[in-house]
Amino acid sequence: MITTLVQKVNVISSNGSAQNIGKLLIKCGYKKPLVVCDNGLANLDFVRNILDQIKKDGLDYCLYSDVYPNPEDDLVENGLKKCLENMCDSVLAIGGGSSIDTAKCINLMRFNDGSILDYEGKQPKDCYGFFSIPTTAGTGSELSQGAIISDRQTHRKKLIPTDCFKEEYTILDALLTCGLSKKQTAYTGLDVFSHAAEAYTATKATPIVDLICEKIMETVVEYLPLAVENGQNIKARERMLNAASLGGWVLMCSSDHLGHAVAHIIGAEFNMIHGQACMYGFPAMINFIFDKLPGKIAQIGRILKADIKEDDNAETIKNKTIEAYEAFCNSLTVVDNDHLNCEDSRVKEMSTELVSNPFLEMCPKKVDFVAAEKIIRESLR
Repeated sequence: MITTLVQKVNVISSNGSAQNIGKLLIKCGYKKPLVVCDNGLANLDFVRNILDQIKKDGLDYCLYSDVYPNPEDDLVENGLKKCLENMCDSVLAIGGGSSIDTAKCINLMRFNDGSILDYEGKQPKDCYGFFSIPTTAGTGSELSQGAIISDRQTHRKKLIPTDCFKEEYTILDALLTCGLSKKQTAYTGLDVFSHAAEAYTATKATPIVDLICEKIMETVVEYLPLAVENGQNIKARERMLNAASLGGWVLMCSSDHLGHAVAHIIGAEFNMIHGQACMYGFPAMINFIFDKLPGKIAQIGRILKADIKEDDNAETIKNKTIEAYEAFCNSLTVVDNDHLNCEDSRVKEMSTELVSNPFLEMCPKKVDFVAAEKIIRESLR
């Protein structure tokens, strides 16, 4: 018997709840977290308020604010060193996916030997003492069972399993997302849509996961434009933050596949915001898998408001779904959709990378080199 719906993370979802992190740490028996975030976030008032409250609750902390987008393995190494030198007994991530993934890996290495890259595809020892407060509505890393870290030598992204975490907590406080720029809001929201659409079409998808994925996609289509238009729309922010976390959850229950495999490759190549890379890879993914899952592609199209009729053939369904997705992205008004220039030799190298990407194990259709090259070229537009 295969279990298809598991979530080990304890979730607190309430506006203003981030101020209770100190009390939560005390309840769980911790006295000094390593707080992981990026430097820009560390200087914002709401983060300073959280840190001040930790002090008021009688705890100490050590701040590690060196996180950058697409984090690499040396960031984890330096963070672990700081954690151990300052005798921290837990790790608290505040921020988006880069901060949460970095913090996850630091926490993992508190209990495991070697380098973080050694754990690609390897099961680590059980880990304790991890807490997160997401400030973007995108990656869902707070509820996923993995982290993405780049190899600083090759710049290739590695999937590190974190299903070894025990007694983990995340706080979903939508008030913390109100300061996101329109562009950050749009791209992180498109990442949420990709998570749900890929988990929906992965080979591990199940009927119960499908229902959650459909609701996530519906939520993004309804509320992402409102959050982009008015960042102070609390209802839109709440819906997007919770949809993002559920998006991380369905990845653990099912998986992402071709779209994210492409996004990781072109994102690293062009140092692109992850959600933007997902936007580039999404149409090529639909174009490739539509003949395997015409019913599900039609449902994605309907969620995107495509005018799909009962007698439409698979090719028409595919085209209408892609057009509806591109129209939705363009309606957000702040996304960049320029042509990406790349030498032919590099396209072939990226195609080779794509064929060997582990995410493709969950793709409903086999990707050989010829298909990979076509997918990469389509994604570059």
